[in-house]
Amino acid sequence: MQEELDSMPLNTLGDKVKKLRIEKGLNRKEFSIFAKTTPTTLKAIEDNINTDPLISIINNLSIALEVPLSYLKDLSLMPEDTTSQIIKKYRLVSGMSTRELGERCGLAPVTITDYEKGRLSGKRATNTLVKIYKEIGYKK
Repeated sequence: MQEELDSMPLNTLGDKVKKLRIEKGLNRKEFSIFAKTTPTTLKAIEDNINTDPLISIINNLSIALEVPLSYLKDLSLMPEDTTSQIIKKYRLVSGMSTRELGERCGLAPVTITDYEKGRLSGKRATNTLVKIYKEIGYKK
């Protein structure tokens, strides 16, 4: 069994997830509970049918697999064109949840989510953005 695991490819997100899940000794149904997803979604990822799942799913997988998000997804490829993209990318790179970032900034998690979804802009909340950027390590 260990030889089979050692020889498994690690070229794709699906390859990595499948190998790590098997190393944990879990079947898809069991693991999907820990990863807060469905066995169908997990199968599609592992079989490389869904090669670009939502970042929230990848984040849940990384937590359940106990690996950094950056191991599963190259975060450097995420865009930084808008305030919302910057906040989300750097929050994920730093490994923080919206709750953790909110607590560090003295904000409600929903406020972080609203920034990340583009529902709030930085034009009237410069001090808030300065706090957020500082906590996520973003420098203009």
